[in-house]
Amino acid sequence: NSSAITASTESGATKPGGNLNITTPTLNLSHGAVVTARSRNDFSGGNVTLNVDTLNLTSGSQILTSSFSQGNAGTITINSDGAITLSGSDVNFDDRVAQFGAENIDTDGPQTAIASRARGNGDAGSVTVNTPKLRVEDQGIITVSSSGSGVAGSLNINAPSIQLNNGTLSAETAAGDQGNITIKANQINLENNSAITINAQSWGSRNLTTVIEKHPFCTNINITTLTFLCISSDITIVTVGSSGSGVAGSLNINAPSIQLNNGTLSAETASGDEGNITIKASEI
Repeated sequence: NSSAITASTESGATKPGGNLNITTPTLNLSHGAVVTARSRNDFSGGNVTLNVDTLNLTSGSQILTSSFSQGNAGTITINSDGAITLSGSDVNFDDRVAQFGAENIDTDGPQTAIASRARGNGDAGSVTVNTPKLRVEDQGIITVSSSGSGVAGSLNINAPSIQLNNGTLSAETAAGDQGNITIKANQINLENNSAITINAQSWGSRNLTTVIEKHPFCTNINITTLTFLCISSDITIVTVGSSGSGVAGSLNINAPSIQLNNGTLSAETASGDEGNITIKASEI
């Protein structure tokens, strides 16, 4: 099992889960270690708040809030005065799942991650990261996701310097109407198959018309930089809708200078309304 700091409300609990607050100059998580607050019943899970100077996550370690039933997942708020780095994956993850079962593994996949996830019908929480420097590399990911009928939370990144090197910022929702990504930075560099992406999907064999009327798929990526945005890989909004009614969100970029070096900006939908791309820049 992972080394873990955990606040959880299990299936038989009758109260919401507690919050998890950590204040320390340096927090290092490695080799699948996890800081997690989770809900396995109809009550909401707790929130995770970290106040640190430096945060390092490597080799499949994760910071998670989770909902597995009707309760909502808590939020994640990380305030760093120094740098935050996510890197690598857990090479033993598949072996652990095969031996113990996915339900007994604390981490959500092999990637190093900061994630709020809803696996049942509750809502995912939002993730907010405040740091002078954010680096996500070697398959690391920061994500909000909902694979049930609940909505995904929003992903908010406030960092003067953002560097993605084979790293991902993402929001995924099966039926919800949230999952927005908002980024404020001085400069952003994306390279080596990095991505900022939203994937809003409709719900297979369910009554899709009802789901869409209740949760119009309208998710947005908003990026504001004060100096430049350099893209050597893709920024993508994708809406995959099997009902023909999915709506792609909008991609809004405000940057004095945008450099595209084998990179892509796109808003796509399989069968619903097209998404919009709005760019305000002095130089492209």
